[in-house]
Amino acid sequence: MFPLLERGTHAYLSTLLRLAQQEGLLTFHEDRGRDAYRITTRAGRPVTLSPDQVVPFCEGLCAAHTALADEPLDSLARAIDEGVGTVSCTACRAPNPKHALRCRICGQRLLEESSPGGERAAG
Repeated sequence: MFPLLERGTHAYLSTLLRLAQQEGLLTFHEDRGRDAYRITTRAGRPVTLSPDQVVPFCEGLCAAHTALADEPLDSLARAIDEGVGTVSCTACRAPNPKHALRCRICGQRLLEESSPGGERAAG
């Protein structure tokens, strides 16, 4: 769904909050920069989240919505679970599709995320 949004980046975190806003769960105010994410809940309560709080907050929204409405928030849950879809280049930190063998920006051979220090087998 979001193949080049690397987990933890500003683009990824902002996208999660935009998806929650599209579901009508909150209002996302995009004026705070990259160190804080300001939202307003449906009840009108202002909340400021640090970057490391955004994903747990969105996971909580998904769990609460599923419990109350007996219906999952598919787009938001999918973005949290599957939207990463990338591996970072160790040389330039650019996000690349997980199936890529070389970085699309600098050409560096990509390492397997799941096995630290081990190179991905060609083929």
